[in-house]
Amino acid sequence: MDKKSLNAVSCCGIYCGACPSFLKKSCFGCRSKDKTQKRKSKWGCKIRNCCFNEKKLHFCFDCDDYACKDLAHLRNSHLEDPKYEYRHKMLFNLVRISKIGLSEWLNEQKEIWSRKDQ
Repeated sequence: MDKKSLNAVSCCGIYCGACPSFLKKSCFGCRSKDKTQKRKSKWGCKIRNCCFNEKKLHFCFDCDDYACKDLAHLRNSHLEDPKYEYRHKMLFNLVRISKIGLSEWLNEQKEIWSRKDQ
């Protein structure tokens, strides 16, 4: 997997290109280690810390504890807010990435989310 492709998706299956903070360039993506970004909440994300820092995995589906309660909690947060719609597809995204591969999945996401801007 190339680094550029990996930077477009978090380990939990969120497509960074759909995230309001990423689009505003206040976050450089969940995989970024650049501390100069304005968005700071990812540094405390339990899923990010578990997957990247502790277990050194690319995706949550690589973990023996998949799908854990922390992943379900993140998916279910902000259910009423349409700007967080992209979070509700996390588990589906992880299954899809494992099935068709990251490159093809990214192409699908770019197409899906480009239509939502119109």
